[in-house]
Amino acid sequence: MVGIGQITTRVAELIRSALPFAIVDNGTNFDGTPRGRSTFSRLVAYNNVQEAINAGWKQIKIAKGRYAGFVIGSTQGDILIEGQGKYAETIIDGGITKNAIQINAAGVTVRDLQAVTTQDGGGAYFPIQVGDPSNNPYNVVIDSIRIPYSDGHGIYINHGSVIRISNCHISNCDTYGIYIHASSGSSNQNEVIGCVIDGTLGAYCYNDANGSHNLVRDNYFSGAAGYTVNTDTTKLICDGNRMVGDATYGRALRVAGSSGFYSNNYITGWTIAYYYDTGSGNTYTNNKNAAAN
Repeated sequence: MVGIGQITTRVAELIRSALPFAIVDNGTNFDGTPRGRSTFSRLVAYNNVQEAINAGWKQIKIAKGRYAGFVIGSTQGDILIEGQGKYAETIIDGGITKNAIQINAAGVTVRDLQAVTTQDGGGAYFPIQVGDPSNNPYNVVIDSIRIPYSDGHGIYINHGSVIRISNCHISNCDTYGIYIHASSGSSNQNEVIGCVIDGTLGAYCYNDANGSHNLVRDNYFSGAAGYTVNTDTTKLICDGNRMVGDATYGRALRVAGSSGFYSNNYITGWTIAYYYDTGSGNTYTNNKNAAAN
């Protein structure tokens, strides 16, 4: 005899299969307290993002609430995961034990949510990490993400190329807002566009002497307690950024790479030279050092 539980499960599976995307809803508020769920949500929604990923869904919509971190494995790519907006009440929390979002696959888009790890947690976990020594993702989009605090970097590209980070707001990280580093090989053709990074050790670091053809454009960087843009890469284009610094610390630009283009940046807060160049063949054009003029 078929039980009620089995019937309910089958009905849920039928409804899910008719939907164009998976729904994730664990019935919590932004702070993790219970808020309840509709009958429909209780029937068809997954309780966490990892369940929906592992079930093979390629589009996942997350309701407001606080959720455990998740991993997109190397064979789980070509997927879209989205919340309710970067200032809305969808948050992925890695706590002090893991990254909030780990991306190891190609063709991934994550957007419109918040991600955190516990600030000063001591574990150096990241709200978002792309790649690791064994996985080199490409064609990854990280868009409209709010990172209000982090135990390490806000977004850490450990390994990967053709990664676009756009329209993100990153604050109060224990280290850099965005840190790109190829643990092996190189990391190329990455873009950081239209982001706000404030209150971090440094805003943007590209620590990969083998990387090239990367873009940093139209961002607002402020409050860095060190170099705002710190790069070893070659052929970096750094254009149209607003950099607000502290004359006590670092400089706007620390450049150790070569053949880069640094142009149309508006820089304020430094009373000394705004850049420190130990590389070669870099070009500086039409940058405005407001504090020194």
